[in-house]
Amino acid sequence: MIDKERQLDEALYALFADMDITAGFDAGVLVRLRADSQSEFAVRVNSARQRERERYRIAQSELQNLFRSSLRMLALDGLGIAYLLVVSAVAVWRHWDSQFIETIGDYYPYIAALLGILIAVVPLVGARDRGISVSA
Repeated sequence: MIDKERQLDEALYALFADMDITAGFDAGVLVRLRADSQSEFAVRVNSARQRERERYRIAQSELQNLFRSSLRMLALDGLGIAYLLVVSAVAVWRHWDSQFIETIGDYYPYIAALLGILIAVVPLVGARDRGISVSA
C-alpha cells in the first residue's frame, strides 16, 4: 500500500511540479483574467461598432432612396398639375370674354413664369415639410 501511495505521490508531483504556488499566484491569475476579459471586451466593442456603422450606412442609403423617390413623385405631381392647368385653360379658352383674353395675353409671360416657379417649388416644399435636407 505504501508503494502505491509513493507511486501516486510521484505521479502527482510530476504532474503538478510546474505549478506556481507562490503567494502572488492569485494576483497573477486575476491580472491575466482581467487582461483577457479586457481584450475580449475590446473585440466585442469593435464588432458592435462595426455592426452599428453598417446599420447606419444602410439606414442612410434607405433615407437617400426615399428622398429621391419622394422628389421624383413630387416632380411628377408638379408636372401633372401643370398639364392639368394647360388642358383646362385650353378647354375654357373659347368661353372666356375677349377682354379677359387680352388681359391674359398682356400678362402671359408673368403668368407663365409664376406658374413655372410654383411648380418648381412643390418638391422643395414637400422636402421641407418632411424635414429632409434638399442638398443631398
